[in-house]
Amino acid sequence: MAPPPTVLAVPQGYRAMTIPIDAGFAAMARPGDRCDLIFVVDAVGEMHTDLHMSAIRILATGTGARPTVTLALSPSEVGYVASGMAHGTPSLALRNPEDQEMVSLEKASLSRLITYFEEQKIGMVVRTHIWARG
Repeated sequence: MAPPPTVLAVPQGYRAMTIPIDAGFAAMARPGDRCDLIFVVDAVGEMHTDLHMSAIRILATGTGARPTVTLALSPSEVGYVASGMAHGTPSLALRNPEDQEMVSLEKASLSRLITYFEEQKIGMVVRTHIWARG
């Protein structure tokens, strides 16, 4: 006889939403961990990142053929994540369990990355890589 399905402990006022993730994150994340949700989107021909939400609680992870993570989201956050999923690729950044601070993230793009590396005096590595690809 199969065991009964696991019931997620969804906090009052929240919704459980499952999204696909990369296998590496699925292997690290555990229920109760917190993460930041970032979407990579194509904006007029240039890929950039957009921090969607910060300090989201992970309710569950799935490590099957298509790894997933189930997040505790407010009803309005569910809509934002659904929109982000329709327009971009989700990425998650695992947080220190004691780090509850809400953060904002500057939108990052390839051109901003090149500028950053040039300011740090390591731009040649990035340029070489870009030329090799393009």
